[in-house]
Amino acid sequence: MHRVGDSTFSSQGKPGYVSNRNPMSGELTVGTDRKEVIQRFRHGYINGLSEPQRVDFEKILDNIKSIEDPEKRVSELQAKIEELNIDPRNRLVTNYLNAELFHLMNSAGIQPKQYTVPGDGKTKQHL
Repeated sequence: MHRVGDSTFSSQGKPGYVSNRNPMSGELTVGTDRKEVIQRFRHGYINGLSEPQRVDFEKILDNIKSIEDPEKRVSELQAKIEELNIDPRNRLVTNYLNAELFHLMNSAGIQPKQYTVPGDGKTKQHL
């Protein structure tokens, strides 16, 4: 089920976004304005977030992407994820932010300084 703000594509492959959804019929209104599509999906085609979650997600990534140094970007994003993890209602946003963190680390060739081994739950230090 699409939410308002989700990405969608026409049968010709043109990108759009759900601008409205009729709760009674489930009918979607799709916006296709090119400038709006570019603005809305500047961080990728992210689906499943409510509008307030999407705004928070985009603000965080806008702030992170303004940082030039990749290692500083990674550390700032990691700190923000840890801050958001305190509240379980942020789980979906932190899942998307973790994916972005892993992408940033992989793109810049940055190895984790700390990691958790599945199963034992203990944090290990990377030497």
